[in-house]
Amino acid sequence: MKSPLAIVPVPLLVSLLLAAGTPAGVCATSLPKPSFEKHFQATTLRMDLVRAGHAEEQSWAIEHVGVEGAWAGSRRLLIDTMDLGELLFEVRDAESGQLLFSRGFSSLFSEWLSTSEARGPNARAGHETLRFPLPRHPVRIEVKERGENGRFEAAASFSLDPSRYDLAPWPKLPIPLEVIDLLHNGAMESRVDLLVVADGYPDSQAEKFRRDLNRLLASLASEEPWASALDLFNLRAIRARSASAGGPAEPRKGLFEPEALTSFDTFGSPRYLCPKNFRVLEDLAGSVPHDVLIVLVNTARYGGGGVFRQFTVSTADSEFDAYLFLHEFGHGFAGLGDEYYTSAVAYETPTPSVEPWEPNLTLQTERSALKWGQLVQDSTPLPTPDDARFDGVVGAFEGGGYRAHGVFRPARRCKMKDKGAVGYCAVCTRAIRRMIAFTAGLDELPGQRRTREAP
Repeated sequence: MKSPLAIVPVPLLVSLLLAAGTPAGVCATSLPKPSFEKHFQATTLRMDLVRAGHAEEQSWAIEHVGVEGAWAGSRRLLIDTMDLGELLFEVRDAESGQLLFSRGFSSLFSEWLSTSEARGPNARAGHETLRFPLPRHPVRIEVKERGENGRFEAAASFSLDPSRYDLAPWPKLPIPLEVIDLLHNGAMESRVDLLVVADGYPDSQAEKFRRDLNRLLASLASEEPWASALDLFNLRAIRARSASAGGPAEPRKGLFEPEALTSFDTFGSPRYLCPKNFRVLEDLAGSVPHDVLIVLVNTARYGGGGVFRQFTVSTADSEFDAYLFLHEFGHGFAGLGDEYYTSAVAYETPTPSVEPWEPNLTLQTERSALKWGQLVQDSTPLPTPDDARFDGVVGAFEGGGYRAHGVFRPARRCKMKDKGAVGYCAVCTRAIRRMIAFTAGLDELPGQRRTREAP
């Protein structure tokens, strides 16, 4: 049980309130659908939060709030009903309490909280960035964390009155940037807007960055379900102009490039490559409106990371670079869980007692309770034997989420489990398609059948 939110001083722009949760029984889908034009401007408001503490006690505080530029997200689907992520933030009308906007997401700091270090006496601080359309009227921003019961519980609440203070443009880094428009298929509000940030590409390798970008795009264009929905994507990239090499950092080798955006050895795991300085990365990313953040790292060393709606990091030149990007993008974009259970990871993963939120992991083996039960043939045994006879079959295969027992995955082989030329299974494909549709402001993609799991 985490302690109540600590009250700390914040700028006059906002005031920090005690956490206040949604009344029990109130569902986002039962509330009136908000109008973008009535409640928001087509401008991005960015709120940077500092989350500090350890596994037993945490506090949240506002670091900075400002306006970045045009709003890239959907103006139609404002409420997130997919119940994904470790965290959730909601924007509510200050007077009526009406839910106006929400997004589920996960956090690298949340992963740190599951490590043995987080159970020690030393507190650490993490960085969380919230982006949402600029409200026209006073609002309350509520941050919620998934509790041990699997439900979202209040963690922090902040008030914002956009008419009381002049929201200044977000300060820009004094770094010249190269902006590359690689793919443009339509207006931002009706597309999935990808932004790729370069790490470790000095001016001398600017052309290599362009070649690597094209290979990344080719990976999407050659793999379903991305390929058939590619016309719903825009892709832009930025590279900081610099003569120095930049990242990534490699702590085990004593390599600490001062301009590195990413670092290997995250939480002590050699292959876990994650952002090193979130503030700098988010400041770079804030120069271009986007829905999804990707960091492409100029190294041949194998490594990467993906945290749902926070980032996807992938290396450019490893032996399995295409697989690595598509696997990590499954995490970062669609919230897919790892289906392997034989490789060591940095954070500790006790067998869950409640249903995992990831759409491709479950504790259930009863057909009627299975998340993807509609995709399972009546003739498929549950649990499903891990036998080559069941390759390509949707079932419930034991092993997943870093656990050999007690957790089940939908397919024997899938890109979220295996290296090489293995595609996404039917369940992961469905989850990706739903996220593409939601991000692009569509109820569903062409050919996507509705089930009891609404997109």
